[in-house]
Amino acid sequence: MKWLETILFSFVTSIIVTIPLAFVLTAYNLGFTDLFLKAYLTNSLIAVIVSTPASLIAAPLTEKVMRGIFPKQKQTQ
Repeated sequence: MKWLETILFSFVTSIIVTIPLAFVLTAYNLGFTDLFLKAYLTNSLIAVIVSTPASLIAAPLTEKVMRGIFPKQKQTQ
């Protein structure tokens, strides 16, 4: 079940990050024209499809790098 949790986490994270980003970039590049909604939905779908696998790859690598930078310290009492 850990793999399902990892995939769902990556998918939800991708949605949370890419949907607002797609909105801002579509508005910036296209403006609020008649084509905005179609372009926004298309860009959002593409962004989620691309960012979910990228998140699955980047998250473990980032965790390893951060553990190298900040190794766990023993707790003192």
